[in-house]
Amino acid sequence: MSSLFKNLRIHQIFGANTDVGKTILTTALVRASALSNIPAHYLKPVSTGPIQDADDRHVKRFAPSIRDVDIRAHCLFRYDEPVSPHLAARLSNRQADVPSDEVFVTAVAQHIRHTAQHTHKYAHMYVETAGGINSPTLSGTTQVDAYRPLFLPTVLIGDGKLGGISTTISSYESLLLRGYMIDLVLLFKDAYYRNFEYLTPYFLERSIRVLSVESPHNRLADPNEERVEMVNYYARLTPESLQGGMFEALNHLDERHASRIWSLCLNGLRTRSGGHINVIDSASKDFFSIYTGHKPDSTPPSSDEHAAAPKCLLEPQLDGSASWWTQALGHAHPMLTLAAARAAGRYGHVMFPEATHAPALRLAERLVRDGPGAGWASRAFFSDDGSTGMEVAIKMALRAYAARNPAATAGGVRRKDLGVLGLKGSYHGDTIGAMDACEEGVYTCEWHDAKGYWLDPPT
Repeated sequence: MSSLFKNLRIHQIFGANTDVGKTILTTALVRASALSNIPAHYLKPVSTGPIQDADDRHVKRFAPSIRDVDIRAHCLFRYDEPVSPHLAARLSNRQADVPSDEVFVTAVAQHIRHTAQHTHKYAHMYVETAGGINSPTLSGTTQVDAYRPLFLPTVLIGDGKLGGISTTISSYESLLLRGYMIDLVLLFKDAYYRNFEYLTPYFLERSIRVLSVESPHNRLADPNEERVEMVNYYARLTPESLQGGMFEALNHLDERHASRIWSLCLNGLRTRSGGHINVIDSASKDFFSIYTGHKPDSTPPSSDEHAAAPKCLLEPQLDGSASWWTQALGHAHPMLTLAAARAAGRYGHVMFPEATHAPALRLAERLVRDGPGAGWASRAFFSDDGSTGMEVAIKMALRAYAARNPAATAGGVRRKDLGVLGLKGSYHGDTIGAMDACEEGVYTCEWHDAKGYWLDPPT
């Protein structure tokens, strides 16, 4: 479901909080694109509140057609109550029609693809989310999780007000924990709180660009005066000279877009001589997002006017091999991601010889008392991968057999001569001991010494 096109540079806009200027700064980006003679597309997936206050209407009002450049603004789901999307959906008369996360994300993805396929020159697209990073979507799922299958590169709108340093960094970490690419942090330059002075070196250490621009005026009560002031503000923010922070942001985002495509392209070219190797850009749930830009287009020629429509450089591919890590819950499950981050933050890496910690002890107790060891096991042994786990299991089995059957090693039979019964064509891992528990095959190596007998699998 990830979207990447050569002809359409897409960025989603997340805010560190509500009222940090997402719509104003996104409108400025749209204007900067148009002033640079680049068609601009604005998408607000969810809008709540009166239509006259809708963000897509704001874009249309203050970013009309500039230099005859195509500017389009759309909204997919609109609700009347000016509250959080999940509550607005509940308060509406369409509760039965509230879209699931899958329907919601699919609608966004389809709109992006439709835009790309009908854009025949390089264009920009901005997808503005609602509220803050963890504000809920229509279903109640937080935005940061709901938007994750799309895996769009992100512009984070920082908070320039008091307390904004904390909310901006917290928002960044929420995005980071879910694997998002953060291409830019953009915020208002508040001359008193000066959050930009702290955030610029902070994010520089993390290889993320920070740009700050002039703050807007306090909103005026008179709508006509407010409109005039906003027109003047946008004219200062995006001047005809194409100079200033918004145009720096524009150029930086274009560079990040090109760099991502170029990096995937190089990886694809490097693997071509070595046979069929998939270049994975990201993964979500049961699917990889595979780069296909280096592969020739297999679509047959057609006279249809859309036959030459740009294709997406990424395509979903079912993770058919999967593993015990992903088969049950899928890739990038947010609860597992947070649990892993918590463990890394609390313990880092701990070796278990003559040591333990609470999570390992609780898991061992559960495995022994209520899990596969119930009724017979007295302890649990943790290993770091499947092959090493097989080696540990074989060692345990051989040691237990030898201890329980001392006569088996009597009469000159060495313990090292004990073997196993296995199936022909079996495979247990790439370490030496695991390979020795298999017959000779494509996975074995020069040191392979099959220790056992191999039977035909039952049919």
